[in-house]
Amino acid sequence: MQIDLNPEEEIEFVISKRKSFPFRDEDFLRIPMLIGVLFILYFANNTFSRGFSKGFVAYFYLISALFSFILFSVVKNYYKRLLIAFKWKYIVTNKRLFVLNHKNTIEHSFYYDNFPEINFSENLYGNGYLIIGKKQPVFSSSSSFLHYRMGVNFSEEDLILYNIENVKNVSKLIKSRITNYATQ
Repeated sequence: MQIDLNPEEEIEFVISKRKSFPFRDEDFLRIPMLIGVLFILYFANNTFSRGFSKGFVAYFYLISALFSFILFSVVKNYYKRLLIAFKWKYIVTNKRLFVLNHKNTIEHSFYYDNFPEINFSENLYGNGYLIIGKKQPVFSSSSSFLHYRMGVNFSEEDLILYNIENVKNVSKLIKSRITNYATQ
């Protein structure tokens, strides 16, 4: 692990992590919805593939491609989450927070004097994840003059630090450092 520190900067600790699959609150909505959509696509695919003329072969391939795309995107998102949860490291110094990826290179570096918004989610055991940036709502809605849309937020692009032990204490520690640098 090679980190270039500033002259007066020193590593204070590495945030401890649990080794478990990181479920988010949205997963309790996503997984049943995904199973339902894949179930419907599977039966639609079987229905249109039996006994129809060659004109429906294109529809068969379209449903198969849609089924494969949804399944691949979900597997890719969960693989990315597992990689972050098990392989990434979070290092706290007296000046900033480092996020190291699975190759031990710096993925993100946040100085306390210019830190984005930080939130956390905690389970019953005190473990959870930190969300750096604005927390996305589980249900999102957008309205404009022409249309209104509401649905479940399926975003996986947020910067989330998974599987943190005592996430509430870690969040308080980082927030206190942010306020200390803001008052200086």
